[in-house]
Amino acid sequence: EVMMPVLGAGHGGIDPPLALAGLVLALSEAARHSTRKKITIIVFQRTKQDPPDVAPEYIRRALELVANKM
Repeated sequence: EVMMPVLGAGHGGIDPPLALAGLVLALSEAARHSTRKKITIIVFQRTKQDPPDVAPEYIRRALELVANKM
C-alpha cells in the first residue's frame, strides 16, 4: 500500500489539478509493473469547511484518464 500527498503543487507554480493528474499517471504506470495495486492519494484540505485543493470533478477526470490508459 502506498500513501502520499499530491506532489508538485504549490510553490513550484503547478496547479493542483495538473499535479494530481501527473501523479496519478505516474502511479498507474508504476502499478502496472508492480504487485502493489492499492494506492491512496491524499488531497490537501486546510479545514473541513474549506474546499479541497483539487475539486472532486478534477479527481474524477484524472482517474478516468488513467482508466482509459490501462
